[in-house]
Amino acid sequence: MTKHLLLIGCGFQGLEYIETAREMNMEISLMVDSQQLNIPNLDKVYRKADNLYYLSSFHEEEIVKKALDINKENEINGVIGYSEPHIRSACIVAETLGLKSPGLYATSVSQNKSFQRSIMENRGLLVPKNFTAYVPEVINHLDNDSLYVIKPLDKAGSIGVEIQRGSDLKNEKMLQELEFPVQVEEFIDGQEYSIETLVQDNEILFENITTKEILKGQYPIEKSHTVPSDISRTHQREILKVNSELIDLIKMESGIIHLEIKINNNQVYIIEFAVRTPGGYILNCINNAYNFNIFKAIIEIAIGEPPREINNESNRIGYAEFLTPVVNDKKRINSIKGISTIQSFPGIERFFTSMKEGECLSPIDSGLKRPGYYLATFSSYEEKSKTTEKVRETLVIEVD
Repeated sequence: MTKHLLLIGCGFQGLEYIETAREMNMEISLMVDSQQLNIPNLDKVYRKADNLYYLSSFHEEEIVKKALDINKENEINGVIGYSEPHIRSACIVAETLGLKSPGLYATSVSQNKSFQRSIMENRGLLVPKNFTAYVPEVINHLDNDSLYVIKPLDKAGSIGVEIQRGSDLKNEKMLQELEFPVQVEEFIDGQEYSIETLVQDNEILFENITTKEILKGQYPIEKSHTVPSDISRTHQREILKVNSELIDLIKMESGIIHLEIKINNNQVYIIEFAVRTPGGYILNCINNAYNFNIFKAIIEIAIGEPPREINNESNRIGYAEFLTPVVNDKKRINSIKGISTIQSFPGIERFFTSMKEGECLSPIDSGLKRPGYYLATFSSYEEKSKTTEKVRETLVIEVD
């Protein structure tokens, strides 16, 4: 019998789920926000699904009701929530239908940065010093010279995240711009990593450590991902120990979890985690590095089948880098040079940019504003370093 997969929410990386499910001879239903119709080319991704449902508000209540109505007409065998706004409703649908999910506890904690820190501190896991600011007056107690990370409690990725000095946060204009409540935590210097883990029925099946390159400055936006990390064996063991303890703490049941950490003075600090597909094409990098389709494994876990092709040993380097041209204010693009040359470099598999000559380039203050990326596979870290340096030298963007 043909299995029926429901994908709730979908961005450009959702195409990988749709195409993989198609290869698995599954029927694919896709539920998306009607407001996303305005995103160029995203409709081409949507139309690859067998059944497409546009929801007017995309509130959790509407998602759950529509999903259960779909199931009455056509039994659903697996549910995947694509990104942050979708994962709790996807979990509720899955648990209502007796299907696999990360679990409602893991999902609920995942979606609130204050909850995350509270339960991790209670377990004794190391997190940055933090508090939730409900009113502007609390900010006045911050140390003027220290750096702080300001985060919305419930937004995904780098949206709304800033690094500010205490004295700047007390500026009246800055206080007016903040949307309270916000999470305030000390800035931890150090190399950042992420851990991508597949879990089925509380058992870890696969773990990967990714090295993350983060832009310096006010907005901590991800620049590149290297899979797997070339981190030392000692740090690898420490990170995976923390990862295992976190998965046990949140009672993670079945699905993928993405954990972000920093290492400072040989100590592992947990930054945050999410029980959803990581952004930044990390899963594509995993496919290339470990030579198996991780999207297929996630789908198999969702429909309650054991993944058949997982490989925990990498034999190549998967790499993703975002284009992050620096401008202080909006600038007109006069020319873009070097793209065809870059596409011919060994290892480069995909290069995309939304930049066009004659259009404007704006400062990048969130991951949503990065104007392009490329994916590559390398045989060694040395080859990766040489090629990525050549890419940065070759791509020339001239602005007014």
